[in-house]
Amino acid sequence: MMKKPLFLIVSLMFLSCEWPFNTTISDGEVFTLAITHNISRIADSAEVQLSWDPMSVENFSHFRVERQSVIDSDWVFVVDIENPLTVGYKDFIHDDADLTYRMGVMDSDGNVLWGDGSTLIPKTTSLSVPSEWLTPGMAFKSLLIDDGDSILVSAGTYSDTLSMVGKTVYVTSISETDTAILLSRVWINTGVLKGFTLINISATRQDGGGIYIAGNGQVRNCIIRDNYAGQFGGGVFLQEEGSMYNNILYNNMSGYGYMNLYIVGSSGKVVNNTFVLDGVSGGSNVAVSALKDGFTFLNNIIYGSRNFKVLSVDTSSVMIDYSRMNPVSISGDSIITADPQFISLESEFPDVHLQSTSPCINAGHPDLQYNNVDGTRNTMGAYGGPGAR
Repeated sequence: MMKKPLFLIVSLMFLSCEWPFNTTISDGEVFTLAITHNISRIADSAEVQLSWDPMSVENFSHFRVERQSVIDSDWVFVVDIENPLTVGYKDFIHDDADLTYRMGVMDSDGNVLWGDGSTLIPKTTSLSVPSEWLTPGMAFKSLLIDDGDSILVSAGTYSDTLSMVGKTVYVTSISETDTAILLSRVWINTGVLKGFTLINISATRQDGGGIYIAGNGQVRNCIIRDNYAGQFGGGVFLQEEGSMYNNILYNNMSGYGYMNLYIVGSSGKVVNNTFVLDGVSGGSNVAVSALKDGFTFLNNIIYGSRNFKVLSVDTSSVMIDYSRMNPVSISGDSIITADPQFISLESEFPDVHLQSTSPCINAGHPDLQYNNVDGTRNTMGAYGGPGAR
């Protein structure tokens, strides 16, 4: 069935001027402006059709078309039309905000008669990559993506920068085999990044080789491996209220020796992650500094090298417990140190699922909110808890 176009007819009345407006209109004192479109969803751009009745105007200079979105009080220039016989214009829009158009009839003395009308634009709540936009970074910058919207990313390798700053957006891989790969560092201070592999990224003069998390940004179900930061946090640099859930960090490197994860000034949550340094000597797997009230480190597995290092702690109101790691002065009583018994670390693509005899199975925090998806008590690491990979 063909969609019926949205059709709006607006009466355009003459406005009074301080001096005579030197025009006459052949059919009386009123003409109509029609606004139509067939938009059901915008993925890139869409067309809005403006049309009006033929008219004859003395001392005609041009028609002027402007638009205004409901979220912005400023009028935006669209076009000047110098042909007096013109009766329509196609405007291409790149945002899904509702619009008001106004058209002015201008004479050679600079006088203008304005009229306006509004139209509703259907809202775009998600964009697909690469079918609609080529990369996650490009889609995030689109005017169509606003707070609460989603970017859905199919399998592929994407090398442009993704900076998730200023918009609370859900950027998620819809690939079931970890084949949505990011080859450039991600900076996130709000929203959620979920389900990607970040690999072989080098940030020679920055913190966070793979991801820099600040604000209240969340990173979930990602594989972050073989990245390099010239400064702190070869895999991830975490601060403020940023949080991590069900991620795997493997063999990331740091010029300062803080390999997979560096945490500073954080009140966020690090829950059900797996941190592995295999065959890497020196450096700290996970390091924390200047933690803040509310910081939570639970149900994680840290394996290899100097696995947990405390640089400084300004508060005792933190929770570091129910994890596989070396105990430290600020950790709780439910830390385990036994071999987590991964399936294999032998291949180029290690498998950090747990063997059935692993001491980390059903050994996480007993609170129901941390239960596994099957309802059993939390299992430590990236494959346990309610958000299991």
